[in-house]
Amino acid sequence: METYIGFISPFPFNFAPYNWAMCQGQVLSISQNAALFSLLSTTFGGDGVQSFKLPNLGGTMIVGSGTSAIGTPFPYGGRGGAEFTNLTLQQVPSVPHTHPATFTPGGGTSPATLSVSTDTPTTVAPLLANGDTAYLANASVGNNLKGLYTKTAPAPGATATIPVNGGGGSGTVTVNPNTPAPATAPVALMNPYLALNFCIALQGIFPSRN
Repeated sequence: METYIGFISPFPFNFAPYNWAMCQGQVLSISQNAALFSLLSTTFGGDGVQSFKLPNLGGTMIVGSGTSAIGTPFPYGGRGGAEFTNLTLQQVPSVPHTHPATFTPGGGTSPATLSVSTDTPTTVAPLLANGDTAYLANASVGNNLKGLYTKTAPAPGATATIPVNGGGGSGTVTVNPNTPAPATAPVALMNPYLALNFCIALQGIFPSRN
C-alpha cells in the first residue's frame, strides 16, 4: 500500500508492517530518517541534532489540533488529560442529600450505621425554615427519632447509639459521624475503549503542501 511518509494508522495485528513503526515514543536517528524528521521535527521530543521521537499513542486518544468551540486550545503535538483522577471535596455531593439506613428491631446483634450529630435535636424538619442545613440528631429520651434534627454537623470521630421503633419491637441503631473527605481511590476517566496498535509510516510518498 502506497502511503504518505509520516501517515499514522491503527492496525488490528500485534506488529508493525514493513516500513512502519509503532507509535510508542521511540527515539530515531535523524541521519537515518531525514525525510520523516523534516516532517515531525522535535514536536514529540528528541534533541533535534542527532535524534527525534515518534509520537506516543499508548493509552491516549487522538484529538484535532486547534481551538475548540468553547475556546480550549489544543496545540499540535500537545498532550493533556489523565486516565485517573482523585475527587476533591468540591466535586462530591453536597448536603443535604439522602443516606438511607436500616436497623434490627428487638435488640438484634447487627445494627445498621448512619451519620448523625450527637447534639440534642432542635427541630423536627429536615430543612430549617431559613434554609440552613439540618442533620439527624441523637436524642436521649423516647424511642422514636423520626424527623428529629439539629443544625450541628456530625463531629468527626464521634459515635452514638440511638433508640428506634420498628415493627412492634424496639432496637438500636449504632451511629457513626459524618466525615466527608476527598476520595482516596482514583476515579477512572477513560471512555469505553478497544486497544489497537497505532503505527507510523517510515517510508512512502513525501507529502507536498496544498
